[in-house]
Amino acid sequence: MKLVIFYNGEFGERVGGNLINYSRFCISCGEACTQCRSVRPGYSENIVSLMEMPDPATLGDFIDDVEPYLPNDIPAADIALVINIHPDILFGLLPKLKVAGVKGIVGGSESPRELPLGQRKQLEEKATELGMEAAFAKPFCALKPDPAKPNIAAFMDKVGIGEPLIDLAVQKSREGKDHIVAANVIRTAPCGSTWFVAKRLLGRP
Repeated sequence: MKLVIFYNGEFGERVGGNLINYSRFCISCGEACTQCRSVRPGYSENIVSLMEMPDPATLGDFIDDVEPYLPNDIPAADIALVINIHPDILFGLLPKLKVAGVKGIVGGSESPRELPLGQRKQLEEKATELGMEAAFAKPFCALKPDPAKPNIAAFMDKVGIGEPLIDLAVQKSREGKDHIVAANVIRTAPCGSTWFVAKRLLGRP
């Protein structure tokens, strides 16, 4: 399942790093690192393009002509990941993504000003008109797999991102004293922080 990523800012870089899963992506534990993320395969071989887009904060609320901000060529891909992109640019991207063969568009934003609910719904409706699935979440870690959008659900399952899901193993002892002995990340927040949280759960009641 080929992926093209359009992003802006530090959060977009972090999501990309989480998908690639290079060895120094997570440094949260410092010298106490146990390489817990080594069980997670990287997705770099499936990323066909990583395109940095203009900062939405510098473009104003409305863009009359989005064409200068759109890439000339988008490589063939199955899924497009869009992170912190100006809504007008997103609308302009949709037809180009359709031409590139994109079946599903997954979008997220962490900025309070970006992608309000109304715009997310409009983008999903426009994508549907073009024959593509679309799912947008704010915050990005609220994104849940939707069986009605099988291409996006398959992508989320393959890369293991979205609303965090952790499988816990609990050691039972005396009443009220059970403790977590293992915390396996099934699905991580797109930023990748769920691995750090899971590690901190070990030994907790």
